[in-house]
Amino acid sequence: MNKVAKTKTLLLAAAIIWAVTAFASNAAALYGFDLPKELIGRTYETDIILKKDGSLLGKSSAKFEQRYYKGKGFLVITGRSGGTVDKKPFASEVSRTFLMDGGKIVPYSIKGTTKTGGKIWTDYFLAFDREAMTARVTYKDLEKNETADKTVALDANMIAIQDLDLYFSSLPGRNISEERLKALLPNGQTFWFLIKMSPQPETVSVKGENIVCRRIELKPDLGLLNIIIPNVNYWVRNEPPYELVRYSGLLSGPGSPDVIMETVRSE
Repeated sequence: MNKVAKTKTLLLAAAIIWAVTAFASNAAALYGFDLPKELIGRTYETDIILKKDGSLLGKSSAKFEQRYYKGKGFLVITGRSGGTVDKKPFASEVSRTFLMDGGKIVPYSIKGTTKTGGKIWTDYFLAFDREAMTARVTYKDLEKNETADKTVALDANMIAIQDLDLYFSSLPGRNISEERLKALLPNGQTFWFLIKMSPQPETVSVKGENIVCRRIELKPDLGLLNIIIPNVNYWVRNEPPYELVRYSGLLSGPGSPDVIMETVRSE
């Protein structure tokens, strides 16, 4: 894989993971789980660090806002990131909108853009219809000249991969220990994955602060391929609002950098 292709592969993975780090037992009824109210109005900042030398790969932020339109309440999460991969600058922005239905969140839309070297690489938009259990997907990879414009049927146990942060924040309060879910990617493709939450709290240190967390292990459910795909781990705070504290694993697929991502500031 040449450096340009590697940069693009890492960028897509980073954009997805950063959306997650911004920061039911059935995840969908799409989605229908409670959002910790303490998250609303907060902004989180995250450092992405290379394990091999401790250098800073990039930074990201995520802002949680409640808005109202025609008498309905919505949650809008705006995530932005920037950094360098293979000495090339990159940036991404993802805006997620949810309908607040009696305190429970329902996905409404996801809009994202990634850039490398100052040029747009991918651009996508997903619009959800909970009643019909479908999502309209518009996706463009401008570098590969690939597009998708289709309607995707949503399973009862499906969740957009960008929304895993909210799903993880719901686990400790509901004491969910294991689950098998299907992830929806920005291009409309899907894959199964398994999650397992540690039975006991664990303490992690971030910027000198010891934080009691629950560790959540995630692994794609790809049959025999599971043997060669390493697990990734997330740590969420073990008290409300159960926000994401740390991620440890590969930045993307095999051969990509091993990283640690830490939430270093919230306000």
